[in-house]
Amino acid sequence: PLAKAVLQETHSASYKFGDLSHFLQDGAKEEFQKLKKRIDFQKGAAYGRLRHNDVTPARWVEYGFKAPITMVLVPILREVLGPMKYLHIVRDGRDVAFSTNQSPVKKLYHTMYQDARLRSYKYSGNLSWVRGVHLWNDWNTQLLQWEKENAGDRFDFLVVRTEDLLDPAKRFDSLLQLAHFVGSSISTEEICCLSQSATVDMGVSDHGVSRNAHAGGPTTKARLGLSQVVHNAGGKVKKTHKKRILESATVRRRLQEIIGNHTSVISRYGKWMARVKDDPMLSKRIHKAGAQGLQAFGYFPPTRFMDFPATRHMCPEQIACQAKAE
Repeated sequence: PLAKAVLQETHSASYKFGDLSHFLQDGAKEEFQKLKKRIDFQKGAAYGRLRHNDVTPARWVEYGFKAPITMVLVPILREVLGPMKYLHIVRDGRDVAFSTNQSPVKKLYHTMYQDARLRSYKYSGNLSWVRGVHLWNDWNTQLLQWEKENAGDRFDFLVVRTEDLLDPAKRFDSLLQLAHFVGSSISTEEICCLSQSATVDMGVSDHGVSRNAHAGGPTTKARLGLSQVVHNAGGKVKKTHKKRILESATVRRRLQEIIGNHTSVISRYGKWMARVKDDPMLSKRIHKAGAQGLQAFGYFPPTRFMDFPATRHMCPEQIACQAKAE
C-alpha cells in the first residue's frame, strides 16, 4: 500500500522526501518506525545466535532485511531510518520481463504510468511482456540516479548483478565487494572458498505458478544454441543487434557450463532468448524499452559491470578449500 501511494504522487523511484504530501510523509514515518521497533526487538536474539556460533557481526551494518519493493521507497528509508547502506540487487531485465512473477506489473504498472492505458493498449497480446521491462528499466535507472546523487555520509550503496554471483570469473569480485561493503570480518581466503563452492538453488518466487509454464521448460532452454539464436533473429533485426544477441547467448552457455546440472537455476537466466527467438518484433521492443537499463547495468551490450579496471581481484594461489567444503 505504501509503495502504491508513493508512486501515485511521484510516478518515479527518484524523488525527495520533502516533496511528498504531509499525509504521506506522516504515514511513511509511522510504518517504518513500527518496522524499526520490531527489528530492534529482534536484534538482541540475533546477536546472541551470532556469538553462540562464534560469528563476528559486520562492523558497518547492524541489521538488514530483504524487500525488493523498497527500491521505490529508498528516499523514505533514509529519512526515517537514518544513515543506511542499500544493497541494490539487479537482474537482467529481459529475464524479469518473462518471469512468472508478474505481480509488480499487475499491481503497480497503472499507478506508475499516467499513460498506462495507452501503453497497455499499445503493448497488448504477445507484446504485453514489454510492460515488465518498462518497470524494470525505469525503477532501476531512477534508483541508480538517486543513489549516485545522494551517496555520502548518510547513505551508501552497492549494486550487484545476480548473474555475477554465478560466474566464477566475477563471483569472487562480487563477494569481496559485498564483504567490504558491510565491513565483514571474513578473510579473503574464506571468501575465495565461498566463491568456489557449489551453486545452491534457493527456490523461486513464482506464487505457485509452474516455472516452466510460459517458457518451454529448462531442458528446451538449455539446448538453445548460438546458431538457433542467430538464425531465428529475423531479417528485420539489425546486424549489431544480432551480434549482441550472440554475445548474450555466449554468456548464457558459459553460465550453463558453470552451473552444470542445476537446470532449475540456469532456466532463470537467459530464458528471454528462447521467448524471442521466433519473434524479432518482440525482441526489438524488449530491447528498446529496456535500452537505458540494459546498457547502464552492462547487460546489452554485454560488459563487466562496476569492475575494477586495473586491479581485478583474484583468489590467492595454493589455497585449500576442500576441507571447509566438507
